[in-house]
Amino acid sequence: MPSTHAAPGLAPTAASAPTLDGGKPKHIDTPTDLLRWSLMHAVQHSEPAVIDCIDNAKTAGTVVDGRAVFAFFVTEKDGHAVISRPSIDSTSFPDALNTCVQATLASGELDQQLPEGQTELRVQRELVVEKGAITMYKLKSFLVP
Repeated sequence: MPSTHAAPGLAPTAASAPTLDGGKPKHIDTPTDLLRWSLMHAVQHSEPAVIDCIDNAKTAGTVVDGRAVFAFFVTEKDGHAVISRPSIDSTSFPDALNTCVQATLASGELDQQLPEGQTELRVQRELVVEKGAITMYKLKSFLVP
């Protein structure tokens, strides 16, 4: 009589560890997830200042409509992840508005550290304005150079 064996079960991953009560697995964020959340929070936190930039441009008579991708770097300084070196990757906005928006995330500190062994990240945020109102403002990407 042939013997049968049950298929081996999969070991729980860091993203789906079992719960103590036997219920649904609890999601555990990876270090990359935590960094992404921290970067998203930094972008979100800068939105009121971006709105001020747009409002000031409109008050000055500038028509604000278009899309831009702004970049900045996150580096390690004294054991903290800090925002530095802002730049503009692409834009359809006037220079004065670009300068203002770029400055909204030119410095600061993240609440997460860089991944182990990394000393710098390049981060992009995207801004879309239609008829003078923000229709999209988000973290676009982050890359390890």
